[in-house]
Amino acid sequence: MNYKLYFIFIAILFAFIGCEDDVTETTNPIADFDFETTEGSGVVKFINKSTGSDVYAWEFGDSESSVSTDENPVFEYTTPGTYDVLVKLYAGDGSTGINHNTSKTISLVDVPATIKIDNDGDIADWEYVPYVEEANGTGEFNRIKVWGEDKDFIHLYIEGTEYIDLSQPVLFIDVDNKPETGYTNLEWYSFIKGADLYVDGNYKWYANFTGADGSNDWSWAWAENKNGWLTVSEKVKVDEQTYAYEFSINKEQLKNNAQVDMASTGIAIGVANKSDERIPENGDPIFVAFE
Repeated sequence: MNYKLYFIFIAILFAFIGCEDDVTETTNPIADFDFETTEGSGVVKFINKSTGSDVYAWEFGDSESSVSTDENPVFEYTTPGTYDVLVKLYAGDGSTGINHNTSKTISLVDVPATIKIDNDGDIADWEYVPYVEEANGTGEFNRIKVWGEDKDFIHLYIEGTEYIDLSQPVLFIDVDNKPETGYTNLEWYSFIKGADLYVDGNYKWYANFTGADGSNDWSWAWAENKNGWLTVSEKVKVDEQTYAYEFSINKEQLKNNAQVDMASTGIAIGVANKSDERIPENGDPIFVAFE
């Protein structure tokens, strides 16, 4: 028997098997993905189509440089407007460390902003809330923003001069959103028609309108600021000429304190001080829509 030939055959066989193993271990991953978008929404569903991979790293291309290691992530873009984003996917083999990457451009249309207001004096929350058009103020008041789509609170942001002071404001609230009912006499503070609830001073006193329309009859009560029904931030410096406050009204407490039914779609509100400086200056209340 030719042992030499036999051993050569065995060596070739093992070499061949070894080559097969090497081919299997070094099969390179290929990164690929698809995506689904919905017009008017910032939510994008990513469908991973990579092969030879078990490790993934996504870069979503937003301003926050957001990332994910999920295989099929769902990501929400929150910067409003119409723009393109470049998404990158790195797909790798966890055992070999070999990876491959690919990128695609996603066109997003009319992405709505995700707005969450916290009454903490950080006015960056208000970036995507517009100013109320034509709601200019007098004296220390300049401009105002309102946000009523929080489940629990109505939020207001008021800008003014360096002299603005909302530590003891005057609030006129048309709870039922009916200007023909409640306080309709413009002589008092020369302000807001239809007020059903009046908040005075340091948020601890409030009054319900109890008289006939056009009268000046109110029933005063001591609120003791129960459950933080009205809260105000510290005064914030916006720039050299502008200062601002933000404050919040608890919807449930507002509903409990008012003696008339609160409208389900929204209320109207105005802000003044003891000197009858006010916003809006024309005395028309600002409508605050609910979610």
